[in-house]
Amino acid sequence: MLDFDFGRKARPTESKESLPGRSWSQSTTNAIKTMLAEKAPSVALIGGASNTKRYLLCRRARSKGGGRTRLITGIALTKPVLRLDPGSRFQKPLPRQARQRAKAQLRCACRRPVARIESKHPHNSNEIDWTPHGDPQHLCSNVYDFAFCPEPCYDRLVDLTDPEDWGPSNRILKNYLLFSFSRAVFLTERDVDQTAPSNLPLVFDDDRCLFNTGLYTRRYETIYGLFEPNTKPDARQRWFLKGFFKESDPMLVSFEYLPCHVRFAEDPSELVFDYRLPIRSNIDHILGDEENLTRIPASLMGEGNSLLLRRAFEGAVVEAARRAAANYTLAVPQFYGGRIQLLLPLCLTGDKPELALTIQREDGFYAARTCLTLDMAYNNARLICRPETSWIKR
Repeated sequence: MLDFDFGRKARPTESKESLPGRSWSQSTTNAIKTMLAEKAPSVALIGGASNTKRYLLCRRARSKGGGRTRLITGIALTKPVLRLDPGSRFQKPLPRQARQRAKAQLRCACRRPVARIESKHPHNSNEIDWTPHGDPQHLCSNVYDFAFCPEPCYDRLVDLTDPEDWGPSNRILKNYLLFSFSRAVFLTERDVDQTAPSNLPLVFDDDRCLFNTGLYTRRYETIYGLFEPNTKPDARQRWFLKGFFKESDPMLVSFEYLPCHVRFAEDPSELVFDYRLPIRSNIDHILGDEENLTRIPASLMGEGNSLLLRRAFEGAVVEAARRAAANYTLAVPQFYGGRIQLLLPLCLTGDKPELALTIQREDGFYAARTCLTLDMAYNNARLICRPETSWIKR
């Protein structure tokens, strides 16, 4: 757990009296007791899951009996950070830079779930009523476990995007969203302490979540996925996919920041074929794998064609390397196993590509370990961008 206070550090208290309600962590208890002892308003973070942050605002208020008491209010971190000046009834926002720094440091920082705290105005100046409100769910990397996604939302997304063949039942689109969201979760949790909120692919604000899909409208406006809390009782997913909206849509006006595009390549040079590096093909593994053999043209299959198949495959790899050296755009990038790979066309029986060879950059060479059908290659390549190369273009 972390204690966070704007302008002052929480001082540990030696009081051993327990707070009513659930059993809080020691740091949380100390923060609450310290805030109650403060004369001026103060703020402290009490923790949260990676997709929900809660902190406390402590201020003075007048009780019904005319005395003075201290009120603790649970506030979402994703809302603007507020501070009350002593003796003032008006809330004033902290400077923009302070809000940015606080959000960047605290969002997704605490991984252990804690109860969402709500407060009730006490009628007795000596009592504070603490009401736990469930345990926030950890941020799930699978978008279909993270949120309930109604089928009509995909049709809406298809209508928003530039016309494209997404396959039967939008299969390619759903696969694209699945892996894009998983990568967005990874980047958000990795970079939250090191970058500004506007440089994260996931943004949480006012109990809502916004995801940059990486897709664009016909006018090249970015399209975002908007998630809201799932209010259905006993729902398996914590979130609900509200829909997909373009950047200028009024639904997104309340977001202070819009998430950035999901990055797959840490080094942009990985996306381009380096003709200076040789390709080392593990042909015995590729042609010895039963799954790979099902993708080989039938004319090259059979016990009597094993030597012919090997020679055809070796020649196709050499030809693909020469073609990519002459035109680097022929090599199409894909993201697999956390790394960038390149896809090269293999022409085994004619001039038209029949398979895609996957190559991965190693220390001083490219390693080729498997081959894919053209449909599989397009499905994988679409994760990074819409392939425009003629041999794989749909």
